[in-house]
Amino acid sequence: MTFVRVIGARLCRRPAAARPIANGFGILHFLRVFRCYGWSSTQPRSGGIVKSRLDSPANPLAQRGEYMHSYPCVSDVLPRCSCLCLRISLLTDVKSLHRVFCNYGLAADSLSKWIGIAAGVIIISINPVLRASTIPIPNYSFESPPTDFAYPAIDSWQQVPVFTNQTTGVFSNNPSGPDHLDNCDGIQAAFLFAAPGVGFFQDYNSVDYAHTNPLHDFNVVFETGRSYDLTVGLARSAAFPPNNGATLQAALYYRDSNSNMVIVAATNVVYDTAQFSSTHFLDVTAHLPTVQSTNAWTGKNIGISIMSTVSLALQGGIWDVDNVRLSVTGPTLANPGITGGHFGFTVQSDPGLRFEILASTNITLSSSNWTSIGNVTNVSGSVSFSDPGGILGQRFYQARQLP
Repeated sequence: MTFVRVIGARLCRRPAAARPIANGFGILHFLRVFRCYGWSSTQPRSGGIVKSRLDSPANPLAQRGEYMHSYPCVSDVLPRCSCLCLRISLLTDVKSLHRVFCNYGLAADSLSKWIGIAAGVIIISINPVLRASTIPIPNYSFESPPTDFAYPAIDSWQQVPVFTNQTTGVFSNNPSGPDHLDNCDGIQAAFLFAAPGVGFFQDYNSVDYAHTNPLHDFNVVFETGRSYDLTVGLARSAAFPPNNGATLQAALYYRDSNSNMVIVAATNVVYDTAQFSSTHFLDVTAHLPTVQSTNAWTGKNIGISIMSTVSLALQGGIWDVDNVRLSVTGPTLANPGITGGHFGFTVQSDPGLRFEILASTNITLSSSNWTSIGNVTNVSGSVSFSDPGGILGQRFYQARQLP
């Protein structure tokens, strides 16, 4: 599941004459959420909201009585959810609402800005999947093992046939040669001979050339409600390009109970001299639509394979491969607003999915303790939802996919 956290918030109080509101910190003059670096007092270690006064006399923020707040720990503070919407009721006009920074997925960052202000309510949309988050892939750009020229082995990837056949491996991207790849990620890439059955793959149980047992470094599963995109950069060898019509497949798979690879999404590439360059990688993508709870691959470990599928008649030449990326997207809550005294938003997802809308005044509760306030079916890809309750102060929302 996707995790979200608000990294930090700076709340500015008006003079003491201002009456406190529910959170006890006084009338909010403005709210700014930003990354917290070098702040004083105690750093949080577990769940909960921790406040820290900026006490340095030289710090102008301290003179204005500003505080810093943090939702410190992703796993402790926020429930697992695919999308989140938050509203905060204020008792005064808001001068400015600047930015919201989110941290989601696996070390990927997202910036969501404020959506609107109406009827005394600040509405913040925190959408962890507004942009696809990237799942880290070990040795995704083939930087190891390091080489000054070329080496027939690849760390973290299981090679087919074995590396001693020297049909796959890594090479150094010549920074000054005529075959320099201008968009190479890092300083190395991989080579793959255009011959039947040649390639490499990676999953939870794959074994690279340097090990006899799996390292289990790539430990990611297919999750319900998520769609996946595998993107690979491809180019041709300047000296030994594949033959026109040679094919290569980039695929996502899972292993069945007999450990057989079962492909669930693939892109089949046909080599064309006019399309593929020796100095620039071309991205190709395999898309897996939203995973359903009934799919056989739900909860199974993700596997990635890049294999030559060329026929014997067209074999020959070499593919260059680089920058293997796996991105995941899920439903998004967007366009929050107030209509007729009710807070609402749109649920954006792949068409045909059903969601239960959950709400809570306490973001630290697990999803099982949130209140169900309705269901929606997203027929077209975007569907509106309105909270049947009125404006009840601070409240959080999430959408949970139904079978």
